[in-house]
Amino acid sequence: MARNANRLPMKTIVASNSEKARKIIESKSCDVLVLDLAGHDNVKKLFTIITPVIARIAQTNNIAIGINAQALKKLSSVEKASTLARLREVIKYCRKARTKLAVNLSKHEARALLISLGASTEQLTKTITQPF
Repeated sequence: MARNANRLPMKTIVASNSEKARKIIESKSCDVLVLDLAGHDNVKKLFTIITPVIARIAQTNNIAIGINAQALKKLSSVEKASTLARLREVIKYCRKARTKLAVNLSKHEARALLISLGASTEQLTKTITQPF
């Protein structure tokens, strides 16, 4: 029986690096992979956990990519700017691979956040808004 986002609790796992995220997604051991957005950016490249390959694997294994928006509210303005830049890149990869997103905000707040970061309307309809 498939899990319904509105009825059954979802199994979530937090990933802190790309290797761990890929192992979790390939083993299909969760429903939502929550991103730990803390990281060190290089001058010419952002530190992102999700790559286009990982986003494609997550889509084929029916795993949503989770965004912990409550943690965003607690960051300073400089950290928040770099974190939002990383999120924008993750959303771009997920949009291209048609991977589902999960946000722990209300439906209206999640919609506003994702639209401002470049999500498509198709992604908005598939977004899971459930606390994790």
